[in-house]
Amino acid sequence: MGTGLESVALVFETEAALFVVILGVLKAGRPFVYCEPTDPPARIETILSLSQPGFVLTSDRLRDQIHDYLPSGYRLVTLEWLLAREAPLLKLPLRGKSKIAYINFTSGSTGHPKGVITTHTEIVQHSDRWMHCFAITDQDRFALLRPALRLVFGALLAGAALHIWDYKRKGTLQLAGWLERQSITAFYSGPTILRHFLQGLMAPLALPHLRLVLESGEALYRSDVELYQKLFDPIPQLANLLMSRETGLIRCYYVDPKTPLETEVVPVGYAVDGVHVQLLDETGMPVSLGDVGEIAVQSESTFAGYWQEPELTRTRFGPDINGRPLYLTGDRGRMGPDNCLFFLGRKDSQLKIRGYRVKPEEIEEAIRRLAVAPDVAVAARKTESGETRLIGYLAMHGWPHPTVSFIRRQLAQSLPAYLIPSAFVVLDALPLNANSRLDRRALPLPTDSRPTLEISFVVPTTPIEHTLAAIWTEILGLDAVGIHDPFFDLGGNSLQAMRIAARVQDEFGVEMPLTELFAAGTVAEMALVVMVELASDTGMTELIDG
Repeated sequence: MGTGLESVALVFETEAALFVVILGVLKAGRPFVYCEPTDPPARIETILSLSQPGFVLTSDRLRDQIHDYLPSGYRLVTLEWLLAREAPLLKLPLRGKSKIAYINFTSGSTGHPKGVITTHTEIVQHSDRWMHCFAITDQDRFALLRPALRLVFGALLAGAALHIWDYKRKGTLQLAGWLERQSITAFYSGPTILRHFLQGLMAPLALPHLRLVLESGEALYRSDVELYQKLFDPIPQLANLLMSRETGLIRCYYVDPKTPLETEVVPVGYAVDGVHVQLLDETGMPVSLGDVGEIAVQSESTFAGYWQEPELTRTRFGPDINGRPLYLTGDRGRMGPDNCLFFLGRKDSQLKIRGYRVKPEEIEEAIRRLAVAPDVAVAARKTESGETRLIGYLAMHGWPHPTVSFIRRQLAQSLPAYLIPSAFVVLDALPLNANSRLDRRALPLPTDSRPTLEISFVVPTTPIEHTLAAIWTEILGLDAVGIHDPFFDLGGNSLQAMRIAARVQDEFGVEMPLTELFAAGTVAEMALVVMVELASDTGMTELIDG
C-alpha cells in the first residue's frame, strides 16, 4: 500500500526502543512517520492516509490496540517479532536513499494534520547548530522530558548519551532522584513540566552534574525563574528558546541567575548562528524597532515544506531573499533595543497549551459537529498556578444541556487529549464586540462548580476518601468532587495528576506510578489502591479501619 515515499509508520510510546527503531529505519534508507499511540484512532488513520507508509511498526504492548483500528491493506509488524528472528525477514528494498528523513504531523488550521518534512541535510544542519550553541559533547548525558526529534539527533550526533524520561507515565515525583542517579548534565522539558517539577520539591535540589536546562514551546514566566533559582543549588544554566518544527532553533536567551528579570515573560532572546529574524507588518515590510510584527525566519538550513500541501508551503514560505526562503512563522514579536526578541503569541488565534500548538477554530468545529449547542467558542485562560487551560463555551439558551461526560467522550473520538477543553461554560449567548464579532476577551472565567456529569454525586465516607477528595478539589479547583467522578471528566490533565500523586505520597507515604494510581481514575478506586498499600503497614491499620 506504499507510495514512492516508501516510509515506515512508527507507533511507539516515548521510550528508548522508539529511538533505536528510528535509527534503524534511517539506516535502511527509509523515512519514517511517527504516530502518537495516545492519539484518537481517527487521527492516526488520517496520518496513515496522508503518508501512505509501506507498513506500520509497533511494539507487542501496543499491537492489539493498533490492530483494532488499523485500516485494511497495512502490514503490522512488532519490534519484538523482528528481534526474535535469527535472520532479518523484514526486507527494506533501497530504491535510492530517500532525501526525506521523516515527516512530523501536527495540527493545522484546516482541522486536519499537516506534515512537516525534514530531510537528512536539515538534521545535520540543525544538529551542528545545537552542538555549537549549547556546547553539547560526548561527555554530556542529555535527558528528554518531552519528545523532540531534533534534539534527539543533536545529542546523538554530538556523541552524547541520550536518556528518556516519559513524564506522561512516570510524572515528576521520582524525577529528581533519576536525574541524580543518571548524572544528567543537560535536559529539555517545557515550562509547564519544569514548573510542576519545581512545585513538587520539598527542599532545594543538589544536582552537581547538571549544567544546562533548556525550555521552549510556551511562555516561561519570571515566577518560574525565581522558583528555579531558589530550588537549584548550584544553579545550572537556564536557556529559554524559540523553536519551530519547520526551522528548528531560532533564538536563545540565557537567564542570568544574578540579574533580576524586568519583564513578566522571559524573552526568547538573541540570534543564533545561521539564522536571521525579521519582524514584518501586514504588507510584508520590516517594522520599526520596538514595534510588533510577524516573526519571519531566514536560515542557512534548507526548508523542505509540507507533505503534499504545495499551496500551504507557498503561503508559509515566502519568496527567496538572497537565495534563501523566508519562513513566515505566524508568531508575533517585538525587538528590544539590544536586538533581544520578545515573543508575543500567535498572529492568528492559535495558542500554545503545555507546549502544543492549538487552533481554537479546530476545536470549535469538532464541538459544532456534535450538535450540542447552536454556537460555541474556545479560549485559553491562565490559572493562579500559571498553567494555561482551554475553556469551551456553549451558547445554549433554551437547549437541553448535555453532560460534560458526553461532550468529552465524543470529542475524544476525533481530538487528542490536549485539544479537549478542561472545562465547559454554558451561556445564553456568546459575547460580541462592536463589529458583531465574537469578543473572546469578554468570555467569562469558569466557576469552581462541579461539572454536570453522567454519574450522580456521592460524598466520601471513609477517612481516606475524605482526604483524597479534598486533594482533588484543591488541585482541580472545584468546590466538590464525588467519589465516583472520573478524573478526566472533571477536567483533569496529566500534570494535575502528577500533583495529586505527589500529595498522595505526602499524606499517606504511598509511592506508585501514575499509570497504576489512575488506572480507574476515581476517588473511590484510588482509595482502594491506597488501602491496599497501607494494609502492608500494620502501623496504619487503624486509619484503614476508620
